[in-house]
Amino acid sequence: MEAAPNPVRPAAVAGTWYPADPAALAAEVDGYLAAAGPVHGFEATALIVPHAGLVYSGPVAAHAYAAVRGRTYGAAVLVGPSHHVAFDGVSVYGRGAWATPLGPAVVDAALAARLAAASPLVSEYPRAHRREHSLELQLPFLRRLLPATPIVPLVMGCQRRETVLGLADALADALRGAAVLLVASTDLSHYFDAEEAAELDARVVAHVARFDWAGLLDEFERYPEHERGRCVACGGGAAIAVMRAARALGATAARVLERADSGHVSGDREQVVGYLAAAFGTSIERGCAPNPRPGRGTMLAPQARARLLRIARAALGGAPGPEAGPPADDPAAAGGAFVTLRLDGRLRGCVGRVGSERPLDETVRDVARAAAAEDPRFPALQPAELARLVIEVSVLGALEPCAGPDALIVGRHGVLVEQGPRRGLLLPQVAAEQGWDASTLVAQTCVKAGLEPDAWRRGAALFRFEAEVFAEDGPRS
Repeated sequence: MEAAPNPVRPAAVAGTWYPADPAALAAEVDGYLAAAGPVHGFEATALIVPHAGLVYSGPVAAHAYAAVRGRTYGAAVLVGPSHHVAFDGVSVYGRGAWATPLGPAVVDAALAARLAAASPLVSEYPRAHRREHSLELQLPFLRRLLPATPIVPLVMGCQRRETVLGLADALADALRGAAVLLVASTDLSHYFDAEEAAELDARVVAHVARFDWAGLLDEFERYPEHERGRCVACGGGAAIAVMRAARALGATAARVLERADSGHVSGDREQVVGYLAAAFGTSIERGCAPNPRPGRGTMLAPQARARLLRIARAALGGAPGPEAGPPADDPAAAGGAFVTLRLDGRLRGCVGRVGSERPLDETVRDVARAAAAEDPRFPALQPAELARLVIEVSVLGALEPCAGPDALIVGRHGVLVEQGPRRGLLLPQVAAEQGWDASTLVAQTCVKAGLEPDAWRRGAALFRFEAEVFAEDGPRS
């Protein structure tokens, strides 16, 4: 056995990739967290975070770690790629501690052993951890936010499909019933110019926003293994395994919190590295912490979502009216909404209202009818189509003036463009579904308004907004 009885792994990149001085490191991390701000209405059980030098990736990583501020976890399980040692399977650091300038991060030996017992893919191979930075870069944030939480470090060797899926299943089996935070460490594309990097990274972001681990695995495997870190994500296997495990452990929602690249710090736009912050977990409903949405108040409770979906289906003539009960929710009694209709997975109609002062129940009813009969892109919905239809409702937050694509997060923000009588709007989920980056989202919104793609640079008013999106589980046939 290579491992000492109680080994302490020395910090490998302190003083180079991040400050070795405790006070300087704490101040830098705290500054990034303060700039990121809080994450409301979400209970995170898993994160995707970058792992470049702290000055480059820290501002993005902070958006993910802000989602765990004030939470308590029994352990943090860290999964990252191996940059220095090639091997098969997954190496767990099974005992002892990792030294950091902010104090040691103690390894949860019992949980590490449980993970090793869950799969023959997981074993101790300390050499894989000695120089590896992908997990070490997470420790400054964890020491500041969760200083009493032990860690279980896992480094993936060759990120083949069988290893990714096997690790995901081992995580799900070993962690079921435990209050554990999963952290996947990965950067996105490497050394493309900023425009091409944004296009490549948008593909990853789209799958993450949809919580689509299987689609991301297919995307990851489109490239030869030696190209995956360059074209997709160096820790793509770690991200996919954590997404699959989080889903198996009960996570139901994904949030893309930030996307940027190294050029935002260095100024070099010719060769950049892409970074992503995302969280997976559950939305906090009524009775828990609120999810303030500018101009709207708390998020809808489950019964309110169900009521609005029933109202939309009843408006199409496909179901009885809503069950007796209160309006959608007092905080959401008025507001803008869109109803999207999908038939056999394809768009069949989408109509909405922005900033409506009418009760939300009435708005949803009216725009559902309009989506079925008045969307000029489609013929009127036929009764025979109702059973195969899936209804999606998007309840809009307040409009905020937007300076340009850099102020948008794909999968989180929708866009509205106005100039004179022309107006175009695209919902937050559209960019993720299409694999667009923020620049493409803005350009496509301008085109939808009947304007030139760069009209926002030449006088058109640009706004962003968030939306609470929920849908029926499937067709009624």
